[in-house]
Amino acid sequence: MLFIIDKRIPTEAKQKLASFGKIIELETSGTTDNYLSGHPDIFLFQLGNSIIYAPNTPKSFIEQLRRENLDLVKGSREIAKGYPDCAAYNAVISEKYFIHNLTISDETLLKAAETKEKINVKQGFTRCSLLHLKDDKFISSDKGIEKELIKNGCKVLYVKPEKILLPGCRHGFFGGCAGVNGNNVFVIGSLKYIDDGNSVKDFISNCGMNLIELYDGPLFDAGSILVQSV
Repeated sequence: MLFIIDKRIPTEAKQKLASFGKIIELETSGTTDNYLSGHPDIFLFQLGNSIIYAPNTPKSFIEQLRRENLDLVKGSREIAKGYPDCAAYNAVISEKYFIHNLTISDETLLKAAETKEKINVKQGFTRCSLLHLKDDKFISSDKGIEKELIKNGCKVLYVKPEKILLPGCRHGFFGGCAGVNGNNVFVIGSLKYIDDGNSVKDFISNCGMNLIELYDGPLFDAGSILVQSV
């Protein structure tokens, strides 16, 4: 198993994650706003066993991914500072849906997801704000996304974002704290530090999935954990 993470996640979380598989750390400088600069979900979009990456993702990082024999596809738009120029790849895909602010989606993503049903949301930081568990089940920290998904018949648990850490910002979002592989849900932090913690545990359990908390501390938004089977 391969985990793609922000180099800045807490050391204890990184060490526990390494016990499950290999880690590749992303670090950039000067490309986008500092609080986003190492976030995988800003530079990369995961589609099954393929990864679509922004053209200005560091070359050394892309070479690391190539050595893992991943299917890599270069996107069209570079990541830049400021919204929405930093959010073109920050979409969510499920078995049925492609979810994003479709006005800012990189065209490479739209083409790759052409067979999916599209759900347009106002929040361009969709992957930061939304975690797809399985089937039609999601966890979101954005009320607008929650509303749109429910309109489409999905089951959504809303989690208040205020106690989620994102250094440099008022708070982070639940999607940015987590990653999914099979039936395992990896979370950077412990759910006991948020008000909705027990609800999240129950929701994950009711989906038939396993919760893996990576360290005993507040939830830490690191731009998602991207998980690849290798």
